Amino acid sequence: RNSTSLISGGLASDDVLRRLTRPEDGLSALGCQRRHRAPPMALQAIKVLGKAARRCMGLVLKGAPPEPEEEVVLLLKSLKLNKVHLLQIYDVFHFLKQTEDEEVIVVDATWIEPESVRRLIKDRRKWVLKLLTRLLDLGGCKEEVTWNNYLWIFLRFCSLNRVELAQALFLLIQAEVASPTVHYIDSVQLREFYNFYQACPVPAFNTQGVNFDKLPMTRFYASDFVELTQRFECLMNPLVDLQRVIQSHVPSKDFWDQVEGQLFCRKISFDFFVMGTSRLHLRGEPAFRETCDMLLPDALGAIPINLEQWVLRTSHCRGGKGLRQVSVWGEQPPPEVIDQIKQRLAEEAEQARLAREERDDAAKLAAAMVRRRFALALQGNLVASPAYEDDERAAEAALVEGTLLAEGTLPAQRQGPEGGSPGLPRAAWTPPDGRGTRGAAAGTTSTAVQPLGATTAPAGALRAPGAGASGNAKHVTFAGAKAGGNDRAGGQAPPP
Repeated sequence: RNSTSLISGGLASDDVLRRLTRPEDGLSALGCQRRHRAPPMALQAIKVLGKAARRCMGLVLKGAPPEPEEEVVLLLKSLKLNKVHLLQIYDVFHFLKQTEDEEVIVVDATWIEPESVRRLIKDRRKWVLKLLTRLLDLGGCKEEVTWNNYLWIFLRFCSLNRVELAQALFLLIQAEVASPTVHYIDSVQLREFYNFYQACPVPAFNTQGVNFDKLPMTRFYASDFVELTQRFECLMNPLVDLQRVIQSHVPSKDFWDQVEGQLFCRKISFDFFVMGTSRLHLRGEPAFRETCDMLLPDALGAIPINLEQWVLRTSHCRGGKGLRQVSVWGEQPPPEVIDQIKQRLAEEAEQARLAREERDDAAKLAAAMVRRRFALALQGNLVASPAYEDDERAAEAALVEGTLLAEGTLPAQRQGPEGGSPGLPRAAWTPPDGRGTRGAAAGTTSTAVQPLGATTAPAGALRAPGAGASGNAKHVTFAGAKAGGNDRAGGQAPPP
């Protein structure tokens, strides 16, 4: 109610919104009783409401698109863009201007900052941002992007085909690495530029399989670079992705999918994206002279000839060892082989991961088994288990099945000294006659055991003390056994 009275009282819309969003008296403007500091939740709600109100008023008060210059009008006519398309492009341009300062309602947008153009890219921004920055630099927009420059640069860029895109990428790389030469790029500069994409998580942008040291050429002119990017598409995919993103906003992808292509490939020079250039082509835009020096023999099959010239051009590679004449690309594998190598490496990495997880699970099971062994040994719950092989796999299988392993079923390296706890051999629990051996003397708490296969030992060597045998007899004391030994009379088995 108060906001309505403020508007009806003659205050400007900006003043009303400032009162609504001012922290100290925002609640009082909304009619609240509390005039001191507002709660944090209320302040946040006021800010959200004020932002939404400014957006709504910006849409209502937004003016018509500025009238483009004559050169831009001719470009619009050549691309068959009507006023509806121009209004769609201006809506995006106006939105970018509004995002620069949310406290001000923008009515007419005539220019934006170069940093605002970055908001057009939502996905994979990190990998194409420097290409967008260099594109604006080629158009002469380092400090601000006017409405006419916005239309001229992006409409020209969106109209490029793949060959023309490769030429534009040639210029962008030269600007990025600050190449002192304008006619060619050497392999060192290419390596410096594409090192950024070596570990790219986007498979289409990853250039890990391309090694510029294995290529026979050290200088790449525009025609050579175009052939290289047409064969190894990962080198040009970032720029293709940037073009598709800009096409979705200038004005839409459907429009560019239906646009008829050029009759020939244009030559992309440094002033291609500059509006109002002083250069004038009397015979129209020049055509690009394509060559197939490498693509044609690569497609039809090449026969190594002129070995002397090959050695002369590649003698500096690999530390002076030179390159073998495997193909026109030297020792660089083709994209098909690169995909196979990447797939094989991915499979090996997956197998290594599974094996590592299996080892970790086995280690956890073994640790759990050892903890349970000691817990059972302390409680005196020693239960005989079925016979199985004395190895780690059998122990893990028995643990998974829920079988309580008896003492002495672990491998020999885990047995205690002198056959004591923990770890008596399983054979020690099974006398030849299948029964336990009772101590001869009454009241003893020890029970003598005879290991399996002890028939070759002297008689009485493993008897219990007091059984009439001389010498120190080895024996085991059951945990939890009662003194007196009356419960073991009659040759009964050890208690469970």
